Amino acid sequence: LTFLGAPAVPVGAMSLKARGLRLPLRSPLRLGVLGLGLCLFQAMGETFLSGLSGSRRVLLSSLSVGLGLGGQGASGASAQEGVPAKVGGRASKWFGSYEDPKHPSCDRSLVIAFDGTKGKIDGYDKSGAGEEGKFDCRKRRDVQYYDWTLKVKLASKDADELVVEEVGRDVVDRKRINGAQETIGKWDKDGILWPDGTKWIQKKWER
Repeated sequence: LTFLGAPAVPVGAMSLKARGLRLPLRSPLRLGVLGLGLCLFQAMGETFLSGLSGSRRVLLSSLSVGLGLGGQGASGASAQEGVPAKVGGRASKWFGSYEDPKHPSCDRSLVIAFDGTKGKIDGYDKSGAGEEGKFDCRKRRDVQYYDWTLKVKLASKDADELVVEEVGRDVVDRKRINGAQETIGKWDKDGILWPDGTKWIQKKWER
């Protein structure tokens, strides 16, 4: 008989046991049959393991591509997710834009120097608002506006108070003032609290 391309074995030899004849343990025929079986088992095992390894490689490769875990995909994902650390003045809690409840829609932003101990408030007001400074900036058409800047200073970069050097108009009400004066603003969780109780809320995307 022929089995998977192996040399033919005489039918008579295969039926020796059936006839009550036992081959010696170390007979050439018995050792040859045993060796042939081991060779076939080894060959089939190597083929199976090789195919399994290849399948695993294909599967893992597919998963890597699908999940974006391999090669340039992984580095690209990390670059997109990474957020640059704030440095210098931008790292200050004071840095950013604010909502002024007394002057809706009027820009209010605070810029801090690199050392964190000085800076400025930039504002945007409605022209011709009068002495009392009561106005808002919600109407944009047919209205003139002007920019203004006031200097600020802090005792340290981590200070919870800042001093505003007011000139021309005060920072909170935007009323006209004579000469120069100072006003202290205190950091209050998410904004600046002024002496009269007015609070500028820092815009969320600046926090």
